Amino acid sequence: MKNYKGNGLVFLFLITGVLLISTGALMLFFDIVNVGRSLLTQQQGTIGGTIVIFAGLLILIVGYFSLSPFSKIREFFEGKSRTKR
Repeated sequence: MKNYKGNGLVFLFLITGVLLISTGALMLFFDIVNVGRSLLTQQQGTIGGTIVIFAGLLILIVGYFSLSPFSKIREFFEGKSRTKR
């Protein structure tokens, strides 16, 4: 049996990235801010939609570049490359 590395982890990265981006967009649209308290300094901190969108974009980039260059998913995003001989 061949060693086959599936794309399950890549799908997890892509789905997580899309969910974070959509959550951040909803946070910006409805003007929602998450407020928390740091355990180390006991100061309040906030996380807005822009930070959530940025994290989602980073996860999408990591998921995209972890794809094989010859996978069907990456060919779908980039389009088929035509080489002339």
